[in-house]
This record gives sequence, structure tokens and C-alpha cells, in this order.
Amino acid sequence: MKKLMVCMMMAAMAGVVACGSGTTELQFTNSNDSIGTINDIIWAGGDQTWNSGTGYAVGTDTESKEVDARNGEVECSVDPGTGYVAADVFFPETISAALSLKEGSSNKYTLKATPL
Repeated sequence: MKKLMVCMMMAAMAGVVACGSGTTELQFTNSNDSIGTINDIIWAGGDQTWNSGTGYAVGTDTESKEVDARNGEVECSVDPGTGYVAADVFFPETISAALSLKEGSSNKYTLKATPL
């Protein structure tokens, strides 16, 4: 009986550890409705950033990155043809600039950017 209880407790602890060990990933697609190339994408106040030497053109994807923050807003810059400026960010999927991610999931959102 004692061995059975020990085995059950160890199995329960292993289940708790396994549930908390999932990686949460985030990726963006620059919307076809964006004003131009986006860059300097910042997730949740600096939890993760995406930068590219040439930016991310309209209709292209960023790389997927592991994130720690599950809730936050996104900031980025956009190039309307005259150089990068701060952008107003909008996600059609959430109807806002905020996202809420599930732990251990891969997330891909379409990011629409227009100059502020």
C-alpha cells in the first residue's frame, strides 16, 4: 500500500512538471493592409523582439520565437516609404494591439501597422 501511494505521488508530480514545461512561441505575418515594411517588433514590453536588416515586407512572416510573457501588447515601427516611424499596431484576430497566449502553444498573428 505504501509503495502504491509513493508511485501515485511520483506520477502526479511528474504530470505537474510536464504541464508547466511547454514552450510558448510567437510569430507574426505583416498584413497585406499594412502601410509598408515593419521592423523593431517588441512583445510585452521587451519580453522578445524581432529585428531584420531589411525589415519584414508586406505579406511576409517573421521568425517564430519563444516567449515567456503570456499577455501583452505589441509595438513596432513601419516604413511608409520615407523611413521607419512608430506604428499603430492592430491584430484583426483580436481587434486590438493586445494578445493573450496559451502556455505551450505556437501562435501566429497577422499584424497590421500604420504610422502614428
